[in-house]
Amino acid sequence: MSFEMNYSVIILILTGAVCTSAEIHHEIHFIFGCFESSDPAVGLEIDGDEVFYDAPESTIYPRDEVELGVENTLICFVNDFFPPPVKVYWTKNEMEVTEGLSLSRYYPNKDGTFHQFSSLSFTPQKEDVYICAVAHTALKEPKTREYKVSGSSAGPGPAVFCGVGLTLGLLGVATGIFLIYKGKRATESQE
Repeated sequence: MSFEMNYSVIILILTGAVCTSAEIHHEIHFIFGCFESSDPAVGLEIDGDEVFYDAPESTIYPRDEVELGVENTLICFVNDFFPPPVKVYWTKNEMEVTEGLSLSRYYPNKDGTFHQFSSLSFTPQKEDVYICAVAHTALKEPKTREYKVSGSSAGPGPAVFCGVGLTLGLLGVATGIFLIYKGKRATESQE
């Protein structure tokens, strides 16, 4: 029994040596500010050092199916960035666009990052190239996404393909019903 007690004491001593804690106090500041001269600012500091940046991801897509010469809207979705703000720039054929733009407010994500939408009204012409550029403190240079207007339209190809497929499918069903009916009649006449 003495050996078991000594063994328990040794384990307790070793556990106490492993379970230590630091008595150093850290200062954690979550900073949120609104300024008249600029966008809102959000930051996280630990002991005076800003520790959290998250670079944005972006996607560009049209609101509706693109038809040449028909007004539409391009949307640049900027997601997963921290801290705000981001700056969104648009270009058309390498020329900066300043009209027909809109920018939403920042929306929070569940993980503490933010997302935002920017849209551009445009009338697509053959071979136009639109770029959405996103600037953020976590990026060394703006992240760009490109949208090229193609000169061809979908045409009748998909509709013709669908019509032929539907016709062949109905023909197959009709043939199957005919063969089943004929097989039953042949079986009944043999009995």
